[in-house]
Amino acid sequence: MKSIFFSIGLLLMTSVIMAQDPLREGDAFFDEGNYKAALEQYLKALKSNKDDVTLQNNIGICYLELNVDRSQAIPYMEWVVKQEKIDEYAWYDLGRAYHFDHQFDKAIESYRKFNAKSKDEDFKKMAKLGIAQCENAKVLVGKPIDVEFFNVGENINTENNDFQPYIPADESTLVFTSDDKYDSRYKIHINNVLISEKKDGVWERSKNVGIVNSQEDEFVSGLAANDQWLFVKYQRYEAFDDIYMAEKKGARISKPVDMGDKINTKYVESGATLTPVGDTLYFASDREGGLGGMDIWMSIRLPDGDWGTPINVGEPINTPYDEDYPHMMSDGVTFFFSSTGHNSMGGYDVFRTKLNTSTGKFAPPRNFGYPINNTYDNLSIAMSSNFRYAYVADVRKEGMGGMDIYRVVFNNVDANIFLHKGSFKVGEGAELNISQEANIVVEVTNKETNEVQGKYKYNVAKNEFLMALPPGDYTASVKIDGYKEVNQEILVPDLLPNRIFNIKIALQPE
Repeated sequence: MKSIFFSIGLLLMTSVIMAQDPLREGDAFFDEGNYKAALEQYLKALKSNKDDVTLQNNIGICYLELNVDRSQAIPYMEWVVKQEKIDEYAWYDLGRAYHFDHQFDKAIESYRKFNAKSKDEDFKKMAKLGIAQCENAKVLVGKPIDVEFFNVGENINTENNDFQPYIPADESTLVFTSDDKYDSRYKIHINNVLISEKKDGVWERSKNVGIVNSQEDEFVSGLAANDQWLFVKYQRYEAFDDIYMAEKKGARISKPVDMGDKINTKYVESGATLTPVGDTLYFASDREGGLGGMDIWMSIRLPDGDWGTPINVGEPINTPYDEDYPHMMSDGVTFFFSSTGHNSMGGYDVFRTKLNTSTGKFAPPRNFGYPINNTYDNLSIAMSSNFRYAYVADVRKEGMGGMDIYRVVFNNVDANIFLHKGSFKVGEGAELNISQEANIVVEVTNKETNEVQGKYKYNVAKNEFLMALPPGDYTASVKIDGYKEVNQEILVPDLLPNRIFNIKIALQPE
């Protein structure tokens, strides 16, 4: 009994000592892979340990492992490699820091210095991959694609990580992963699945999908092409890195079910998607029999409803590196996935290809390009049916913190033209008095360019004028005898569904 009390007392004493020593507490969090908590303690410890090489090295690694501006690691790693006795891996991590910051030539030089000093063949292979990715990045950054990023806002994003967004082709719902839940006992963030509905072009505040989530980690791993099934990756004690499948009806999601031992194994299973008719499953796994690392596999649904033995989809999709997060579009042909191979510019990049339904073969994949892809991990992309809009997660300077979800507009794809039915109105009890012979034109000006977008004739008999406007910010101007001149602002949102907008312009007597 005394020994039990002694052990408890020793544990409490150790906890008190660690709480008073930020360096030891930081080391404990660092060893657990809790880099956010470790960094907080390390920065406190740095004030009195500025010459501690290991501390400076670990601070650099923390920045490299977090979803923050990873260039913050550079001054720490640069200082470390200048010291007499250093860990050779510091050169590799300095290469990573330069790589994230688009200092590609410096990154290549650091990766090469690591390879010259190291005997670790696995890390040397990773450094060689880093060099190849830097060369890819030079090409991709030099030819950016014409896109715009719009943060989806505080109804979705938090100061923590919000990522892996998926939408159906009509953009009606947004399901994603968030680690905003925090366990203060262990100072860890818990990943859960959330969902939001779009109403009148605006995303409503996201809701926790309670039937899917627990006090452990759940991740959105994909969406069926027909939006009727959601795939969730569990990281629970009883189901670690396994894929579960939940029926989805709009924003309503049922309890997920295990996909069975043909799909879930002792290996890692991750992203998944289902063809429009629901007969073919594509998923990612690092099981034996692949080309290397995570690969994309396919399984056919059997007549009894079970899944058949998976087949590796092979080249040109898979590489000796990692492929994950497959996503089939509702056309049953367009296919997206992420990869650290091919011509990735760093970490995972997203790629697109097309399935030849006659031969069952995929076309050679193409990198989506910069800035959809960058030097961070770009895990997934979800697109609207017209391929003008996409949802991605990214670490950007204008973000709210960690990874944020963005709606991306591909400017090379034409926007919808929206019909506007306009009419005039006067105050209550007053009668609209416009001569039948009046020649009235509503002039619409683009506020951004200050150019006339169009002139639209008013039909006096119908009290109506019709305007066809692309997305933008406009001013409608009109002058009618007997009434004051009117300048009314019109905002046309960049939406997917075609719809008719009704506009009423109020007139005031002179």
